[in-house]
Amino acid sequence: MEPVQLTIDGVQGATDEASRPLVLRMPHEGDLPRIAEMFTDPAVIANTMVPVPWPQADRDAYVERYRESWRQGWPRWMIADAETDDVLGMVGLRAEGFGAEIIYQTAPWARRRQVALRACHTALRFTFDELDVSRVAWGAVTGNHLSRLIALRLGFTMEGISRHGIVQRGTPTDIWAAAMLPGELRDPADPPADYPLMRRRAGVFTGEQPRLSTEHSAVTLRALTEADIEPLTETGQDPVILEWTTLPRPYRLTHSEGFVRDIAPKAWREGDGAVYAIADGDDKYCGTIEIRLHTTDPYEGDIGCMTAPWARGRGYMTAATRSLIRYGFDALGLERIVWHAHAGNAASIRVAEKAGFVAEGVLRNGVRHFGEHRDLWQGSILRTDLENP
Repeated sequence: MEPVQLTIDGVQGATDEASRPLVLRMPHEGDLPRIAEMFTDPAVIANTMVPVPWPQADRDAYVERYRESWRQGWPRWMIADAETDDVLGMVGLRAEGFGAEIIYQTAPWARRRQVALRACHTALRFTFDELDVSRVAWGAVTGNHLSRLIALRLGFTMEGISRHGIVQRGTPTDIWAAAMLPGELRDPADPPADYPLMRRRAGVFTGEQPRLSTEHSAVTLRALTEADIEPLTETGQDPVILEWTTLPRPYRLTHSEGFVRDIAPKAWREGDGAVYAIADGDDKYCGTIEIRLHTTDPYEGDIGCMTAPWARGRGYMTAATRSLIRYGFDALGLERIVWHAHAGNAASIRVAEKAGFVAEGVLRNGVRHFGEHRDLWQGSILRTDLENP
């Protein structure tokens, strides 16, 4: 296949740099300094398999690789500004199973101009129109929320997580996996339902997990650290915690290590929620609280927590809960947050009610607890409850 050059109009109605037209073209030797600069960007390094540093041999072969891709029937383009010819990124297709896979990168100086969205849409339209392709796959390192947002905007359907789906500079790494079939490419002017919420959360989870203040002067919420492993283990072995939670029995140091090093950061990285340590004035661990996003209703979440035995009776958990409620509504865009507690866990129910949750009833046999069913108290708080107290 001979290379084909494509032009892309600016975004209609845009007044910023998104209004500038783009061109998908073959690379040339003059592009290499800008490409090398792009490959030093921390976001490109974190989310791609580009070697660090970029080897001279790869640089020397870069333009030829594009020619070879076209010869094999797979289009690959540089994305450039149609007016200045400055490099803005790349987009292309490669063989994947019985179909193709789309790949793209955006230069840091080209972000927030809808460059990737426009380039990928044009590349996908060309692929379905000109190539005998019945499926296009997409993949991104988990945590690359902005790439995932573009995929959803284009019409890709998320299919799950491929565990250790790639090897990134010697490290097996999980990737999100999605696919698109013919007829599923969305018009750029027709975003999916709830797209503003998707965009808000992509921005939140792309950043570092924030530290949250509370109404209690001695309490803050922060991400878990290595220093929390031992007190977390002690908390998990407390008889009260074991009575009212489904933590593993016996609760061991290895469970805390896995929670702090893998489970908690994974929730933030994948955008499923946020796990916090409740810290006192000396930044010592006093409990855990987390907010989890509902898997089917994007506007609902739930809160779970446990208090360390040495921190009970001080109002720490109520303050932490109120802070996380506000974060769920203001930052994550939730409209409803649910609280569950074993029906006999009076302390947990009391915290929920003090924080503003309204009792909704008891779910009979609502939870399985080490071989037996238990009733589950349920309460909720709505965004409007805070707006109209």
